[in-house]
Amino acid sequence: MTTTGTAEPASAAATLSLATTEDIPYLIRVHTAAFRSDLFAHLMLLLNKSDEGEDGAHQEFIRKSIEQWLADPDGTTQVVKAVDEEGGQLVGWACLVVKRKADGDLLSKSKSKETAGGQVDDASASFAPAAPEPAVAVAVAPSETEEHVVDPSRPASSPALAQEVPSTSPRHTPEPQPHHHPQEHNSDPSQTLAALMRADLQRMETKFLSHLRKYLVLQGLAVLPAYQGRGIGTALVKWGTRRADEEEGCAIWAHASPASHRLYRRRAGFMECGKWEVDLAEFAPGGKDGGRGWGRYAFRYMLRARRRKAAVDSLT
Repeated sequence: MTTTGTAEPASAAATLSLATTEDIPYLIRVHTAAFRSDLFAHLMLLLNKSDEGEDGAHQEFIRKSIEQWLADPDGTTQVVKAVDEEGGQLVGWACLVVKRKADGDLLSKSKSKETAGGQVDDASASFAPAAPEPAVAVAVAPSETEEHVVDPSRPASSPALAQEVPSTSPRHTPEPQPHHHPQEHNSDPSQTLAALMRADLQRMETKFLSHLRKYLVLQGLAVLPAYQGRGIGTALVKWGTRRADEEEGCAIWAHASPASHRLYRRRAGFMECGKWEVDLAEFAPGGKDGGRGWGRYAFRYMLRARRRKAAVDSLT
């Protein structure tokens, strides 16, 4: 794949290339820093804090996910890194997974298990890039909203899916979701919260994508806070949209955090097709009387339809 990025007046320059196992410590560092201020991630880690503290729990979870992605025997997963050209520092990364329908079941090859953080980790699907491709220098332009994107609790998914997506109007109003209180499920608030999030994610993925043979999932995106707002995240997302358009010929799907959904819509042609909202205080230690000001948190479901080849060619 050749991924180039030219954009308006560039405020930063980065090189995009596929990550390797040698990059794992740096990928973990970026993800930990990017999600440190994310309330959903913070609560999940607080509920599952290890002896090494919240950062230790986060790092252990993301290490397992990255190792699986980089071990993918099918080559359906790419972990793409952004390296600052000036200092040589790894400043951002994204994970892209191609999902393919198998035996009529979207995730038939996945066997998920709970991690220590109450989050899903598909042990059966290792994820790795194909043979490393040449690094591509990218001039990245400033973006309007550029922060961490999805999703510390997102499953490390399995091989993935593409074709036309259902016609959805840009005026589509996300449907309200039924609210469930933690007491209706089990006594572990982190497992309850993760289960509710996963159930709605599966429902929406089935609703919008189950008819497709193949689609691409932007499994994760993280940019160091000091480099947010410089177009790094936009360049990483556009690596994914080019892969969807030029190689896979498929739609692309993302489960976006509050800090990132505008990036998808404004900079990469995604549309919001729904959201899942939760009152975090109901799951936090001390509940609504815990005094932490958790508030409401919303994941948004972002979808970019398959581009027909003629339309893609007209852009090149």
